[in-house]
Amino acid sequence: MVVDPTYGTSFGGKPVMWPEGYTARHVGAEVVVMDANGNVKATTDRTYHISYAYAPALTYPTEEMARASPAPTNAFPAAVDCGYAWDFVDCTDAASAPGSPADTYC
Repeated sequence: MVVDPTYGTSFGGKPVMWPEGYTARHVGAEVVVMDANGNVKATTDRTYHISYAYAPALTYPTEEMARASPAPTNAFPAAVDCGYAWDFVDCTDAASAPGSPADTYC
């Protein structure tokens, strides 16, 4: 996952669409992604296995807002809270966690 100058993070060459409630902030040159509780879920310059999640259609209150802030059509909706071992795996930690899902999916 890398820093994307427009959308914050990019995975596999596509901007990442994080679940509702997720936020991000710059920490030095990297971007740290946090869940709604403030727990760090991902950091750029690390390797992840991220499953593709169902992405609901985005809705905007007005057409003017949709034109002003269009969603990227090539976004990668990240499956991070689905509960399956293979949906979101931090492959960078694979070497330090033998027997983890990273052994299988990274």
